[in-house]
Order: sequence, then structure tokens, then C-alpha cells
Amino acid sequence: MNYKTIIIANIAEAFEDVLTRVKSQKERTKKVQIEHNLCDRTLLWEGDNKIIITPFAISPLLFENNTKALGLKNCLNLFPQNVDINLSNAIIKDNPLIKKLVSVIKDNPGIRISPYAVTQSFIDLTEYFNKENLDFIVKERPYKNSDWTVQFLDSKIGSRVEIDKIKDENIDKDKIEEATKFLSDKLQKVGTAIYQKQAKEEKGKEEDGKKNDKDKNRENKDKKNDKDKAEEGEVVEE
Repeated sequence: MNYKTIIIANIAEAFEDVLTRVKSQKERTKKVQIEHNLCDRTLLWEGDNKIIITPFAISPLLFENNTKALGLKNCLNLFPQNVDINLSNAIIKDNPLIKKLVSVIKDNPGIRISPYAVTQSFIDLTEYFNKENLDFIVKERPYKNSDWTVQFLDSKIGSRVEIDKIKDENIDKDKIEEATKFLSDKLQKVGTAIYQKQAKEEKGKEEDGKKNDKDKNRENKDKKNDKDKAEEGEVVEE
């Protein structure tokens, strides 16, 4: 079978650093599942003649309806048997799946491998294929020895450093500064309003809590007085 593209739907993997910092196992599993569920959208990526690698099988009904609606005649969905957050690592560890992909790439020299994100794990996956002397392309990956640029540009300081280098005589710096100040002031006002609202809500909760405690103490005191009166009545009758 002829294929033009292999899509790696490594959406959760792209946010692995953030997801692994979630302390609650239950909450982390929930967030990972949310990211994995987004992989269904990969059916809409690229055109026909593609293989989509997802963490789990795309719903058969959704797959059938979407491929029919999009007119896709040659679309295959593959997935590893076991996966946590990192899809690329799961593909490497799944022997039948990795062998299948190696075979597909051999039969389709020059095939494009397209990820959601170029992560270190995805780079490791492509290096695995390189060691098998396979012929494929990855348009999203930086030039060799420039893989560090992905994380650098994705960082706050990296993006600012590079954006600051952009020079264009058509850019009015005064207007940019004016707009930046305007947005900063607006954001500060919004932030202040949110803080004041939250503080008011917290104060209301605190006052409600104190009121509840006061009512509870009064109720306990009334119960104690009723009990004391009852005991006094019993003594008098004796």
C-alpha cells in the first residue's frame, strides 16, 4: 500500500514536563486522558494516503464517518498496546508497531513523518529510523545540531530574545510602546478586579464559616442547657 504521510499524534507528549508535575495521580491521569482524546482530530490533518499513530484507537464510528465525509480512501489508524504520556517512546517499545512502520517506510521511500510537536522523544524515534537506513523526511524538525532551538524558542526568554531581533523600518516603536503600556494597564486593572472579587468571596466564606461555628456553638450550648434542666428535673422527682 502506498502512503505519503505518517502522522504522530504526540499531543500529550508535547506537555509531558507539565503533566508529570501534577502531584495527584488521579488528576494527572485525567489530564493526560484529556490530551490523548484530542488525537481524534488528526483525521483532519494532511490529505489522503496517510497512517495516523494515536495513543489509542480512534472510535471506529468516528473514523468511518470522517473518512467518508473527507473522501479518504487510504487512511490507516495504528496505536501502541501500552502508552502513558509519551507516544514516541511507546512506539519504539512496541515491537510489532515499530516493525510495521519500518516496513511502511521501506515500501514508501521519501515518506513524510509529521508530528504534533518535535520533542526529544520524537527526535529519538526518527533517529531509530535513521539507524535502519530508512528514507523519510521530517519538515517540522530543525536542521541537524539545531534541535535545541525548539525548547529555546518555546521558552519565555528565548522567544523574547528572538522577537527583539526583528527589525523593520515600517514598525513604529513609539506606537508599540504605547500599545504595550495600554495593554499592561488593562491587564493590571483586570488582575486587580479579579483579585478583589476573589478576596471578597474568600471573606464572605470566612464570615459564613464563623457564623456557622457561632450557630453551632449556640446549638450545642442550648442542647447542654436542655440536658442540665432535664437532669435537674429528674433529681427533683426523686
